[in-house]
Amino acid sequence: MNKMQKVNLHNHFYKSNHFIVIGPGKISLKDIHPLHKHVGIFTFIDAGLKHLPKLKKYISSTVPMVSFGDGDSSKSQMTYPKLNQNQSDLAFFLSLMKKNKIYGLYHFQGFLGGRLDHELINLGEIIQFIDSIKTPKNNSLAIIEKKILCLPPGKHKIHLNGIFSIISHVDSNLTLKGHCDFQILKPKILKSISSQGLSNKGFGKIEISTNQTVVIIAQKKQDFLKS
Repeated sequence: MNKMQKVNLHNHFYKSNHFIVIGPGKISLKDIHPLHKHVGIFTFIDAGLKHLPKLKKYISSTVPMVSFGDGDSSKSQMTYPKLNQNQSDLAFFLSLMKKNKIYGLYHFQGFLGGRLDHELINLGEIIQFIDSIKTPKNNSLAIIEKKILCLPPGKHKIHLNGIFSIISHVDSNLTLKGHCDFQILKPKILKSISSQGLSNKGFGKIEISTNQTVVIIAQKKQDFLKS
């Protein structure tokens, strides 16, 4: 597929609940390769299009590719052009996913590193997106470069190996059980943006229960959701 394929948002995004979103920063082909067989669509956020040539060998001709943004960074025509300059290209994409109630597992590549303000705002936009669709049957998860996991309210079984921290943007009531150094066996309040969840260590399966969206940040890449 040599050109970006113009696709209908509903028809194609609803074919899968597993998405890869490519940004302008550094990406890992090694991390993306195991995922490409499961995704229904490849999404590029403006300058993320620069990665398209090296990703082509992983993209089947039957898998649509779409782009979101104003095209100022990539100098390319976007499948879904952004007109509102009061939001970033990533925020524009996430707003459309929210508006169209497109839920699932989102893998983000190319959004860490570079300018600190961009990195923090990208993470903030993703957290707000996950937080905004916290309904019992329509939760979404976000994994950012295999080091950050955004979890909506509920009970989750994940895998963690090595040092990790848990952060919440609001006060959260949570428990943490399983293979980690510091468990929280009875519900405890995790204060917003506090050091309470700093520097735990995991070594296998962990169960976390939370009433608010929380973020897990690992010091090394993880297979958070391996069975």
